[in-house]
Amino acid sequence: MQFAATAFFALSLSLLASAYSDVSRGGSATTAGTLIGLGSLYTLGPSLSKAAHYDGFAYFGVHVPYLLWLPLATAGFGAWAFAAAKWRVGRDLLEPARFWRFPAFLLYLIAFVLGFPKSSAFFALLLPAAATLMAALAEPVKPEAWRRWLAAPDWREMAGRTPSWVAGSAVCLAAALVITGVPATPGLEPYRRLPLVLALFLIRDAAFIQCCRFTKSRRPEILAVVYLGLAYLLPSILLAAAKAQSLLYLFMPLTARGASAWENVLPGLLWAAASLAALAFVSRRRS
Repeated sequence: MQFAATAFFALSLSLLASAYSDVSRGGSATTAGTLIGLGSLYTLGPSLSKAAHYDGFAYFGVHVPYLLWLPLATAGFGAWAFAAAKWRVGRDLLEPARFWRFPAFLLYLIAFVLGFPKSSAFFALLLPAAATLMAALAEPVKPEAWRRWLAAPDWREMAGRTPSWVAGSAVCLAAALVITGVPATPGLEPYRRLPLVLALFLIRDAAFIQCCRFTKSRRPEILAVVYLGLAYLLPSILLAAAKAQSLLYLFMPLTARGASAWENVLPGLLWAAASLAALAFVSRRRS
């Protein structure tokens, strides 16, 4: 049952991303494994506790038997997978895409995560941000589709053609700004800035993936994954060798306890701006 819930999560995300695309490629084969692992972080978490198996747990403050919660969670993600498959078929039949679908799924993920006991709003964007990044890899937004989106004659058509990663990044950024205003409990004050930092690094990574699609690479997604992996791995190795791990927040979406909120957010803001500027540059050169 746990596997079914996370599998439905993977399929719904992949099909939702595909439903935005003009290309008939769902991406489920290449992203399902990673997404199942990410979904398991929350869906399988309660099953690690014996108490969760027998006594249930508090979900949104209401005691729910585990054997009742698990089918409901599976049904919820199953409904999203069914709707996404329907929208994917409609896309193949040239039905227009709808902007609200992927943002609604991300809001559902945020609500799903916040229901768990001891879940903090400051960590609620981890799964939606990962989902948005996976959608950026799953949806093949080619240069022609990118130009058609920017050249849409009216806002309705532009909204329908919006790439899933753009819509997802906008939702994560808006949610981060809201969550930043939530009062922090003692001990969690440094994490108030984490959602905003995470959203900015998400924009950087997703925009870089789109940049790679403007290159001549035959496998731009693989190219993007390799370079993003190096962008996270090399600073970790070099700073660990220099015993300067406190500077990791300059290269990763982390909180810096010794830095002010502005100092913590600024690196992500600069990275996001640089990635968006690079995307604007390469898209103009290919137009």
